[in-house]
Amino acid sequence: MAAFWMCELAPTEVASSAASLRNQLACRQALTHDRASRVGRISAGRRALRVLVVDDEQHTADGLVGLVSRWGHAARWAYDGATGLKVAAAQHPDVALLDLEMPFMDGCEVARQLRLDFPRTECFIIAFTAWADERCRQQCSAAGIDLVLVKPVDPPVLETLLMLEFARATRPRTASNQERDCTVKTPRSRLAVKSAAKGGASC
Repeated sequence: MAAFWMCELAPTEVASSAASLRNQLACRQALTHDRASRVGRISAGRRALRVLVVDDEQHTADGLVGLVSRWGHAARWAYDGATGLKVAAAQHPDVALLDLEMPFMDGCEVARQLRLDFPRTECFIIAFTAWADERCRQQCSAAGIDLVLVKPVDPPVLETLLMLEFARATRPRTASNQERDCTVKTPRSRLAVKSAAKGGASC
C-alpha cells in the first residue's frame, strides 16, 4: 500500500497518522471483503459503479479506465476538463477520478463544477496530483474533492477505495453494528494526501 496521510476536510480537524489510516482501511476492507472478492468485484444483479476518469495524459487515463473496467465498474473518460463535464452530465458518475494538473481547466475547477450537480452523497471525487501540500489540501477541500492521492497511485489502494465506495453505496439500511463502528471512525468525506516532504507547488 502506498504511504499517504489523512486529514479531515473540515479545517478544524487534526491530521491522522498513516498508521491510523492503514488500520481504518484494513477494518473496512475486511468488512466488505465478502461482498467484493469475486472476479470483477460486482455481485450478479447489482449495478456497477459509474466511474468518470478525467486526465489530459491519455495513456494515464486509458490505464485507469482499463483498471476500473477490469474491477467490474462502468468507466467513461475524457482528456480535458470541459469534455469531462459533458461526459458527467450524461453519465451521472458515482465516482470521479480527476487529474489536478490539467491545462485550461484544472481538477479543482472540474470538481467545483461537478459539485453544482452532484453533491457528496451522490458522487465521490478522488483527485491525483504529482505534489501536494497544505495549500493544495485546502484548495481541494474548498473545491469539493473528497480524496487526494499523490502519483504514482498503487492500483490496490484505488481498487480498495472503489470497493469501499461500492459497499457504501449498496449497503443495506440495516447495517451491522460492526459496520457502523467502522464507518463512524472513517467518515466518507475525508481528504487523504500522500506527501514525501512538506512544501512545494500548489494545485
